Amino acid sequence: MNSHVTEINSEAARLTGATSDFFRPCSLRRSSSPCPELRFLRSVLLSYSLLAECGAKPVRFCVNQSQFKALLPVDPSGSLEILHALRTEAAHSIHGSSNTQTIEAITRSWFRQHTKSDFPTNDAAWATCAQAIDDLTNAIIEAIRKFLRLLEDDPEMSAMKNELRQSMDGGISRQEIEDLVAQTLANQGRSDISPGRITDRFITAWTTTLNLKSNRTILIAEARKLIDNEIANLPEEPPFTGRDIMDIFNLRGRIVGELIREQKRLFQSGTKDSSQLLEHLALHLKTIQSSDETRRSLE
Repeated sequence: MNSHVTEINSEAARLTGATSDFFRPCSLRRSSSPCPELRFLRSVLLSYSLLAECGAKPVRFCVNQSQFKALLPVDPSGSLEILHALRTEAAHSIHGSSNTQTIEAITRSWFRQHTKSDFPTNDAAWATCAQAIDDLTNAIIEAIRKFLRLLEDDPEMSAMKNELRQSMDGGISRQEIEDLVAQTLANQGRSDISPGRITDRFITAWTTTLNLKSNRTILIAEARKLIDNEIANLPEEPPFTGRDIMDIFNLRGRIVGELIREQKRLFQSGTKDSSQLLEHLALHLKTIQSSDETRRSLE
């Protein structure tokens, strides 16, 4: 996929004369985890990030063209909607459902299409879903490559090339936003917040607003203002996300939620140093595991 993205960036720049890449840099990579569920989650997040955030306006421009739609065996707009729904559910996978009926309906329908159930129930089903996302993303990437060749070969496409150039030179990428967030957090002394975490939280609202700006200088200035205001009003938060706790302690399931609640309790009571929090959480985990073993022995 990376080589095709690089090829698209090069071809689109040559074809349109745009000064910005078709796909802005994407910080996510495919997962090599042996766990199919984690591979699926990473595939969803990567595909959404690449097509809806790093590609943003150029991808939306292509998707809206009838010539592009003819290059895909599936509805491109519907495919992006599915990725958005799966990505939203993935973002809420640790803290529970997004509680959005439309999104839940889309995800269930997609899972039924690929696994014949409302939700994957085993590793094989998760692996099937991960492969389906990869195949869909590759198909869209390949359609973009064909669409660019079509633009180059047709002398009547000059107006469309100009529109593509305008879509490429506008907007702002997720990586640029995350870099601005990191700078703002450092300036405000907010070491308690992860740049990636706060970007995930506000990326959709920010890009919706910012991508309306056509002038690049104004866009960056407006981005700084949005980020400054949002971060200034954020309460202090514990440093470790549910995913962090899962990775640090190699945990899944109920115990993760208990450690999240314990971290919140400790943080609110004044324990805010990351090292101290980890020590307390490790002790709390031992207490939980010991209690579970005692209960099992009595059953």
